[in-house]
This record gives sequence, C-alpha cells and structure tokens, in this order.
Amino acid sequence: MKRRVFNKKLTRSLAHERDLLSNMASSLILHGRVETTVTKAKVLQHRANKLIEWAKRGTNSDQHRINHALFMRGETIPQLQLLAARFKDRTGGYTRLTLNGFRPQGTDRAPLAIVEYIDGPRDTRALIAKQHLGKIRNELVTVQSELHKINIHSLRDPLTGAETIVRAWAGRSPNLTFSKIAYLTRRERVLQRQVEKMEKSLVHVKEGRSKEEEKLEVMFSEMEARHKQILRNLEAELKVRSEEQQRSIQRGLASFYFSSSPLVSPELAQKSGLGKRIRWHGAGRFYWHKQKTGGRGTLLEIAPDSELQERMERDKALALEVLKQLGVSDFALAVSK
Repeated sequence: MKRRVFNKKLTRSLAHERDLLSNMASSLILHGRVETTVTKAKVLQHRANKLIEWAKRGTNSDQHRINHALFMRGETIPQLQLLAARFKDRTGGYTRLTLNGFRPQGTDRAPLAIVEYIDGPRDTRALIAKQHLGKIRNELVTVQSELHKINIHSLRDPLTGAETIVRAWAGRSPNLTFSKIAYLTRRERVLQRQVEKMEKSLVHVKEGRSKEEEKLEVMFSEMEARHKQILRNLEAELKVRSEEQQRSIQRGLASFYFSSSPLVSPELAQKSGLGKRIRWHGAGRFYWHKQKTGGRGTLLEIAPDSELQERMERDKALALEVLKQLGVSDFALAVSK
C-alpha cells in the first residue's frame, strides 16, 4: 500500500495540468514568488520543493525530471542551480505559503495565496523585518521596563574610553496586579519570538546571498574553462586542416567529402553518395563537384576557403566573444598552451 503520496487534482486534463504547473514553477524560479489561488498554491508548493530536491541530488534521472518539469530551460535551470546552492544546508521547507486575501468583487472571490522561495531578496518575512524590526524592539523595551525594575548603569571602557549603557533587572515592578503581570509576560514572550524570527530571517537572507555568489563564481569559472577548451580544440582542428590543405597543394589535387546532414558521417557520405564532394586545386580555391546523369561533371567555384574552415573560424570568433563578455583577458595565452 502506498503511503504519503501527494496526488492532489486540479480538475483539468493531464496535459493542461502538467503545462500549468510547469508554467507556474518556471515563473516562481525566475521571479522568486507567485500569487495564485490557494488550491493551486498548495500543488505548486509541493512541485517547487521537489525541484529543489532534484537539483540538490543532481543525478541523471533528476536532471531528466527537471528538464520535463520546466519551461525556458536556458534561464530557469541556471537559476534553479543557484537556489539549490542557497538551500544546500537545508533538509526541507524551501518555500513559504502566505494567505493574501480574496479576488476582487464581481469575480468568484477565490482565496489567494503567495508562494515564495524563502531567504531570497524578496522574502516576505525579511522585508517585514527591515521595516518593523526597530518598532518591535522599542515595544519590547517598553514592556520590559513596565514589567521589571531596571537599573541603568554607565560603564567606561578603560582601553578605548568609550561609554556603554547597561540595563540591569532588579526584580518585578511594584503595584502590578496578577492579571497585569500575566498580560505583560505573555506580551514579552510574543515580542521576543518575533524579534528572534526577524533577526534570523535577515541573517538567513545574507547567508543565502553569499552562497549564491559562491555558486556564481564556480559557474563562471566552469564556463570560462569550457570556452577555453573550445578554443584549444578549434586551434588544433584548424592546424590539422591547414596541414591537410598544404599536403593537398603539394599533390596538386585532392577531394573531400562533406555530409549535407549532421546525422551522416563523411565516410558514410562517401560510400553512399549522400554527401557532396569538394575538390581542391593547386590554385588555392575550392569547387563543388556535381555529377550529372550524362556522366559529365560540373565544377562551380564557391569561395577561396572551404565551408568547414569558415564554420570553424565563426565558432572561434563566437567563443572569443563569450570570453570577452566574461571578462577573461588571457584567452590568447590559454590557447597557446
């Protein structure tokens, strides 16, 4: 018997429900929070937590699930990796669901909710803490001064000479009834818990931001190393190609087979006739070689250089442009190694 299986339905077809959840999950990853109805928010919260768990494990199966569960993969998957780095020390509870009133009058008045990833720059608790933490601390001091007798002492640091004010409790305040003491004690506990939660949320936001920055540095270094390797491969391929061309010039004539389909290798194209043959002449130009039905061939001049070399030069320029955008200035030295 299966237990603890989340299987909430949204009264939609299977394809519609899958696309709806993928769209909302992609928006949640890109923007950090999504507002929707309470029913869809509960389903989205479960899917968002699963995405973080899959990204943290990082197996091939989990990566396959992520690719099928998200739209705009070029933007959402890198952002999901940053979220996984933010929650690498957490074992669960990556999202928060907050009720947010109802739809306006004249509609179905459905209850609304906000789903968000916690410890982010738009975290609701952190924004409230930045706005109201000072007021709550002042209210806590007022309640404590009313509940306790407080002696204020002024101390001076012997090394720096700075003056510090210290508050010391000296028992309960006189002339307080039992009901008043009970009320002030409860209020003090509530305010202390609120201050602790707000301070903890601000600390978690800073820690999450630092973890994301570390992950960004790792991602940029990996991208830089990958493009440097692409440059090295292109340089080696161009060198081999130039050597082949020099040998062809020495022989006076050479033929190269290039497939018109990326699924067909040049060897198979030469055997089956699916590709095109390019002839190299000592004059330094490439020609297409087309065989007609009458058995006579036609030579058409296309360019001083081959299409393969042009493609490699174009890829090399693209890789160099990516390295420039990353701020890498020693890519020429990396290629020469």
